[in-house]
Amino acid sequence: MTPISSPDLPRAQAELLKPDSSNSNRRRVADAHLKRYPRDPVVLYAYIASHMRDTIKWSIGNDDRTRYPWALGRALATAFEVLAQPDSQASPIRPALARATNVAAALLALEDRPDAAALEQAGLRLDAYKALDAQPFQDYEREQWFPDSHYRAARGRLRAWQAVLDSETRAQPEFGFLADYIESRDLRWAFDPLVLRPQFQAWARRELRERRGSRGGGAIEFDCVDSYRNHATVPEKQMSALIVGRLLAALLAGMPNLVSNAWRLSLFKLPGTAIYLDALFAAGLDPNATMRDGHPLLHYAVEKGDTVAVQAYLAAGADPLREVGNDNALDYANSVAVKKLLEDATRPRAAPADVAQLQSGATRLNPAEADFWAGLYGDSAGDFDATLAELQRTPPESWNDALGGALSQRAPWHHLLLARSLALAGVRQSPCGTPGREPMWVCGDLHINGPLELSHPLVVTGDLTVDGPILDCDESLLVVAGSLKARALITEGALLVGGDCELGEFLWGDYNDQQLIVRGGLSVPLLVLSDHIARIGDEDRVGYRLDDPDQAGLSDWFVRQAFENEWLSRDRIARLFKSGQPVLRARNAPTPVFASALSCSRM
Repeated sequence: MTPISSPDLPRAQAELLKPDSSNSNRRRVADAHLKRYPRDPVVLYAYIASHMRDTIKWSIGNDDRTRYPWALGRALATAFEVLAQPDSQASPIRPALARATNVAAALLALEDRPDAAALEQAGLRLDAYKALDAQPFQDYEREQWFPDSHYRAARGRLRAWQAVLDSETRAQPEFGFLADYIESRDLRWAFDPLVLRPQFQAWARRELRERRGSRGGGAIEFDCVDSYRNHATVPEKQMSALIVGRLLAALLAGMPNLVSNAWRLSLFKLPGTAIYLDALFAAGLDPNATMRDGHPLLHYAVEKGDTVAVQAYLAAGADPLREVGNDNALDYANSVAVKKLLEDATRPRAAPADVAQLQSGATRLNPAEADFWAGLYGDSAGDFDATLAELQRTPPESWNDALGGALSQRAPWHHLLLARSLALAGVRQSPCGTPGREPMWVCGDLHINGPLELSHPLVVTGDLTVDGPILDCDESLLVVAGSLKARALITEGALLVGGDCELGEFLWGDYNDQQLIVRGGLSVPLLVLSDHIARIGDEDRVGYRLDDPDQAGLSDWFVRQAFENEWLSRDRIARLFKSGQPVLRARNAPTPVFASALSCSRM
């Protein structure tokens, strides 16, 4: 194709105005009656160049970008008509007009999704622009529209499209367009087709992580929010991918203000916040970075209720307990979802499970002890070796995890022997979790200041002391390798105590689905078993024992409010405990022999 600077202007004009695959439905020339020019060539240049400048501005922001090819085509058609005039009329502005026209024509050729022919045309236009370097720039050019930065933008866009249309193996080397991206300023949208590519975004993230800590080519203005608001190049559903692509390109080409962009993301809660923050983190944003007032970015995300941003900050390592004026992130949480995220993040993590320590403790177990527990369930002590072998093959991340994994299908006596093994190995770990509300394994002693309601397994390798009552359910599991002390115990589930059990008021075992096993002695004023299996090593300190009592027999011991439909109610008893009301009748209060067991405080 012939460049504009050659004398064959009619051919060049015909080639430019010929419809192509990328702009077949867009009008590129204006109606003839719209073309009326001043006679002064410089004024004429200003008229044409200003149209080109304004057209490019129309392509930015919230304006209607569909006007861009049509208006730019009109300005180019006018320029071609002037360049086709005799030299006496056009010579004063010919170099300037040729420069502007070549760049504008290249930008127009790269509009939409150009094909190989359009790329070739754009390349020739840019070559023609460079061929005019020997012609000095005039002052009026700089005043109206100095196209040099737009030339760099068009050159970068050409390289970007060559990468898009090229093979995958050769695409990445073409990502060197970034030097042109930083020069383009208001023409960065020209690179949108490339930055949208998943291959580019994956490559950009890798590059950012490799370059982390080193600055890019210079300062660059970029704002995720403004870019989101002022887009006009893609449908709404592609906006998140487009903005993160623009952000990645800006981060690679220069160094936008990381903190400012992150702050504004939470301020406006844009769709796609997580991927924008991921790009900023990859570029070196500190998740604990602070604004000028000293507040971390996490505090702003929490205050705005931006759960997506809060998750991203926490995952990147932000500290939710960092205080500013005695307030941490939890103090700014107005959203239930955000508050839960922060509470989960501040909850202690379970210590890792050490299977080697478990094996060491298991070798110290008395074989008679293993036989005792296995025999209660009609099993063989050799089954425990299989459990140890399975844990050895697939070690759990923590003992809490083991309760929902390898041990979930094991009989309760396996849990007790494992707890005994860890106790013999001297394993001590800080408790992690909420007892009763989630599966929890405690390596050591556990003291609960209040009641304990069990809906999930709880295993304690040491002693368990509960200042209130214990209430479980038929699907729960409570295993205490040491001794157990509580105010009262209402049990329907599996409950195993390796040592003694001391209760201040009563023990009620209900239903026969599970069983209660206390290997040591049981100390309790009143033992009630309603169709419930109990295996107790020593009952000498049991005041009264009621086996399968009727309603009349229970009424002698429990207050009327503890019954529902003429039967003892677990829920009613629980409400009485919570309200601080007595459960047992006063005249049947425990005798002095159990006074020591009453030292546990009431709820």
